[in-house]
Amino acid sequence: MKELDVFRYLKKYRKAIAGFSILAGIAFYLIAQLYIQQYTAVTVIEYTGSRAAEGLSPDDTPIDPSEIYATNLVAQAMKALDLDYTEATMDEIRRGIQVEPVITEEDLMIQQSKLDNGEEDYELNPTRYLVSFHCGVGNGRDHPRRVLNQILQEYASYYGKAHVNTSLAANPVSDITSKGYDYLEMAEVMDDTLTSITEHLSDKVTWNGEFRSSGTGYSFQDLQDEFTFLKEVEVRQLFSRILADRVTKDRDVLLSKYRNRNNDLGISNNAASFEIEKIRGIISAYEGAMEEFSVPIRTNTDEEGKEETVLQNNVLPNVYDDWNEDQDGNRAPVDRTAEYDKLLTRYIEDRTLFEHNLIDTDYNNYVIEVFAGAPSSSSPEVQQELQQEIAGLAEKINALQEIYYKTNDEYNEYLGAQNIMMLSSVRVTERFPILIFAILIMVIFGALGCAGAALFGRIEDF
Repeated sequence: MKELDVFRYLKKYRKAIAGFSILAGIAFYLIAQLYIQQYTAVTVIEYTGSRAAEGLSPDDTPIDPSEIYATNLVAQAMKALDLDYTEATMDEIRRGIQVEPVITEEDLMIQQSKLDNGEEDYELNPTRYLVSFHCGVGNGRDHPRRVLNQILQEYASYYGKAHVNTSLAANPVSDITSKGYDYLEMAEVMDDTLTSITEHLSDKVTWNGEFRSSGTGYSFQDLQDEFTFLKEVEVRQLFSRILADRVTKDRDVLLSKYRNRNNDLGISNNAASFEIEKIRGIISAYEGAMEEFSVPIRTNTDEEGKEETVLQNNVLPNVYDDWNEDQDGNRAPVDRTAEYDKLLTRYIEDRTLFEHNLIDTDYNNYVIEVFAGAPSSSSPEVQQELQQEIAGLAEKINALQEIYYKTNDEYNEYLGAQNIMMLSSVRVTERFPILIFAILIMVIFGALGCAGAALFGRIEDF
């Protein structure tokens, strides 16, 4: 039997050991890179709204970062990126997104200081969040960057729409000619729609009159002017023609509708009148009590010697207690003016409704008077001509409404960007250090190869 010589064994099998180790490392690297490795896209966002430090959105609802991976936003991002379900599913993308608050040592020190000072209800509301997205490598290194960027873009638009800007209502003019309206009713629907839109646009002009969409080229002021022109000119012309020519599909049905409207308005005004008289009675009783109990009259003399007469009010102290006391014995002064203020507010609301109903009733009576002597149905030629005019006007409104939708969508993105700031660009990293692991595998297999070489070499010596 030969003497044990490890180096002789290693020298003999060195090529086999090196080749086996390298092949093992390469095999592991390829398999891990294709089937185990994941890419991670990361960025940091910050909520910058005026009440973000309180944990609130501009509409005073709590900030909820989980909205970032809401189903509808992920679906919209997939549609925008044209991703099919062979590349990624909605559930896979949602599972891969993580949102974590960024809390600094300074934040924790402030929280501890508040708690130490007895502010037990103090709550730490982070405004910065780390947003990450993990996915496989099958779609390439740029895939997670594109997905995360698109989702955050959809979220910014959603945030602006849901928490800052008001969303737009559906357009009732879109298929107005197929809804069974008479021609006068179509004109009324158009007028109401344009009134609502112009009021909505007026608010937007007040909020941000300088915004102009890069996609449509329109500002909100431009859109308001366009809609106002349609309302004040073209719809008014439509009303004039319908009423002057007394154009109708079915006179009896039309008159019946307006009579029913008056009946409904009468019922509403009867209820409003009852409430108004009831409130008036309460106010009169209050005024009488003021005259009876607001004594004595006190005379004050100022520094210049002028006398000032003061009527001392003793009504409310006799009606309400001076203090309210809770279960813990804490006492708070009673707000003695709230009930009377609410009473007057309710009176104004009921009275306004009553007057508006009277105006609507007069309008309905005018329509009934105009169409009472009209033919039972206008001629087909007149109806066809008016139908084409209404369809053309509806088409103008729909086209302008579509521009409004696109402009408002861009405005939502703008508002979202104003209230959500990306503090860093999206960067993509590999989640696992596959190369390091491959080197370790090569070292391990090299060590195992050395041990195997020594073992086989010693066996050959026997």
